[in-house]
Amino acid sequence: MIRMGILLMDKVPYLLKRNVFSHYNQELILNELRFLKSIMRGPEFTDSATIDNKILKSNKGIFFHHLYNNPSKFSPIWKLCSDKIKKSIVEYREKHMTNRNIMTINNMWVLASYYEKGDYYLPHRDQTIATALFWFNEEEFDGGDLTFDDTNETVKYENNSMIIFPSWAKHGVNKVSHEGRYCVTIGLLATNK
Repeated sequence: MIRMGILLMDKVPYLLKRNVFSHYNQELILNELRFLKSIMRGPEFTDSATIDNKILKSNKGIFFHHLYNNPSKFSPIWKLCSDKIKKSIVEYREKHMTNRNIMTINNMWVLASYYEKGDYYLPHRDQTIATALFWFNEEEFDGGDLTFDDTNETVKYENNSMIIFPSWAKHGVNKVSHEGRYCVTIGLLATNK
């Protein structure tokens, strides 16, 4: 249970959607992810959450702003995922009053990650207003589920899914049993212009 001022929360007010993209769009995304996998770097290069200077994850990733001058023009992942978020913002906002600050977002960052056998991400909180995750894989495996630690919730990993949740939710990823878990993480921000 989470104490938020006078609010007591026993569930994280997240929005989960399954079968988000058509087969064609999944293939566009997976083709880009396969290319990006070859240039992904370890967690020390992906602004990993830390506790006492200890990195909390084991996976590989790459930020899109390190690759593209104009990702919305050149990246199918950026375009397709940001379009899904835009179409889901009102539904997410209506999940709970604490989600209403989503309407202030005016910026985002995108991180593509790849989890191999044994990879994980220990519980942490993001430095965003909200976080959107898009999950993709080519082979079936166990593990890789999203956990919300303060509320003891687990969201089962499933290919072609999207979840949006508030940044105050402490979350992690349990160990992956086999290679092949791709995650596109989008940090939703409100920045001064």
